[in-house]
Amino acid sequence: MRNAWSGRRLLLIGWCVAVPLLVYIPFNLQRRLTLGVQVPLAILAALGLWYIFVGSRQTGDAPEEARKPVTGDALRRWRILSVGLVALMSLSNLVILLGAGLEVSRKSPPIFHSGVEVDAADWLGAHAAADDVVLAAYETSNFLPTRMSARVFAGHGPETIHSDAKRELQRQFFTDDPDDAFRRDLLSDYGVTYVFSGPAERALGDFAPEDVPYLQQVYDNGGVQIYAVVSASHD
Repeated sequence: MRNAWSGRRLLLIGWCVAVPLLVYIPFNLQRRLTLGVQVPLAILAALGLWYIFVGSRQTGDAPEEARKPVTGDALRRWRILSVGLVALMSLSNLVILLGAGLEVSRKSPPIFHSGVEVDAADWLGAHAAADDVVLAAYETSNFLPTRMSARVFAGHGPETIHSDAKRELQRQFFTDDPDDAFRRDLLSDYGVTYVFSGPAERALGDFAPEDVPYLQQVYDNGGVQIYAVVSASHD
């Protein structure tokens, strides 16, 4: 049992040592590797506190003849310490809950989206196929996958290939600067099947999708319009 427990401790220590190295590997989601390290850190911290306040002679590390039973005073100190630490650590949870409550009370994006945006996203969820591609502003594209199975041209940064370049293409598409050749090429090259036009898209520029022949309006709820790509080829 003693050797098994020593091996488990080595596993916990190795886990903690490996994480700082893993977070620097060339992978967009490497920061997620830090999410689980709290488990071995918490266990090791609890073991360390037990050693300090109860003593290793009661943990089984000392020889059999040198061990002493855990006294009532030692257990009392350990219980007081445990309760105190839990109470102290809970303060950070209260801060997080307070901050989250204040953020929710603001009712602002990206937590909240208007009813017209939600309705339009739900329409896409009902009509767009899983292999369809929707072009929208970056903020909209982060929200749309929560309501539909179709893909977005560029959404969550770590999950989008060439995210920075695609975000710039998103911005250019909805401004009034690029010509139709740029827009047609973008739609054709990336297989875009729907263009979403809502408040975030109109904020990027003056592009009027209703005025171009290669887009056909298929949805309109007054605040959001959705256009199907009819043909992105050049005339």
